[in-house]
Amino acid sequence: MKKKWATSIAVVALLAAALVGYRLATWEVATVHADYPTITTLEELTRQATVIVVGTVEEVAGTRNTARDPLDPQKPHPSLEIVSVDYQVRVEEVLKGAAPAQLLVTQAKSAAPKGESHVLFEGFKDLAVGQRYLLFLRQTTDGSERWIGIAEPWRFALLNDRIIVESRWEHATSYFPAANANEFLTQVRSYISAN
Repeated sequence: MKKKWATSIAVVALLAAALVGYRLATWEVATVHADYPTITTLEELTRQATVIVVGTVEEVAGTRNTARDPLDPQKPHPSLEIVSVDYQVRVEEVLKGAAPAQLLVTQAKSAAPKGESHVLFEGFKDLAVGQRYLLFLRQTTDGSERWIGIAEPWRFALLNDRIIVESRWEHATSYFPAANANEFLTQVRSYISAN
């Protein structure tokens, strides 16, 4: 009787462990850490960006592989895939540079060796459709008429009268705390005028 009881408990414990392991395996999201340039002042963000716009994300315009062959950037990388998301942004105001009324803004989402399962870049967050942003951008060099963030952070959500940094860089809010949107935009304009 004791042996049956012990066997039953062992079987239940194994099933429970297997179920917990299965649930963890099906719910886990793997991420990959990537190094990226960071900027710690609004003045430097303003100086580095070739284009600064206020705009609203109208739609997710698709995904594509942005990994390029280092010997021929017109071709995909032979052994790496980087999935990037394209967002259609309607420009409301151009603060610096020249930009069309619609921008295609691209953000890298995940990476993997060709043919393998993709892993999200640590801290990845989609641009929200319908959200207004202040964006610090530069045009890509591949001739695709797409725009990318200049460094982390490169985007700030405009929420009523507040501006809030959105960045995969975990220290961005330390350098760019939430602020009054009008005062922040006035500061950006003053840095543009000074240069």
